[in-house]
Amino acid sequence: MHQILNEFGGRQNITERPELLKPFLKKLSTDIEIYKEHESELTEILDGIFGLPGNVWESHSAAKRRYPEHRHESIRHAPTHYSKIQMMLNILRPDKNDVFYDLGSGYGRVVLYTALMTRAQCFGVELIEDRLQKGREAARKLKLKNAEFLSGNVLDQNLNIANIFFLFNPFKGSVLTKVVEKLKDISDEKKITVIIWGGREMFFTNRNWLEVRTKIPIKHGPMYIMDSI
Repeated sequence: MHQILNEFGGRQNITERPELLKPFLKKLSTDIEIYKEHESELTEILDGIFGLPGNVWESHSAAKRRYPEHRHESIRHAPTHYSKIQMMLNILRPDKNDVFYDLGSGYGRVVLYTALMTRAQCFGVELIEDRLQKGREAARKLKLKNAEFLSGNVLDQNLNIANIFFLFNPFKGSVLTKVVEKLKDISDEKKITVIIWGGREMFFTNRNWLEVRTKIPIKHGPMYIMDSI
């Protein structure tokens, strides 16, 4: 990675000139092993440019203490590594005709990176306003016109415009059931793709209206990419 960094004037130069970030990542993304090998350093660079808090893990109990008004919701937070996002994009290859939704987008890593690297229209849905604002600030800073963050409960959102749905460490109980029902209704009208990782995979993989396109082997459990049938 350092050789590619040097081609763009080094880490400091990319940090000070965000317009170099996309061409740098495009060149870097041709070899996913570089992402994996330099995950920590790459995360520092990208989160620094995006203005995100880094690999912040927040358990459900900790989140409940911090956001008591949402204590009955699933509000834990775990970051998605950039290498995992790139592995997903290598398979999906979304374009300008795609609408990508991250359901429970946290600080916005997946939405920001996907908007930066593709021409898809990208939306993040997040309940916690503090997290949401970080994503919005980064999108404005980088002038990402194809990145937007929506505030509120995922069940209150109009998801019908999307055809790609990403869920990492998603909801639980009745909320998850209702989300799946909403996705099923959308799939009755058009073909959709669902990416699930980090928990609740079996809740999706046993649906007769979804077919597994690929299973990406990842530490702590595989990422499933599924298409409606």
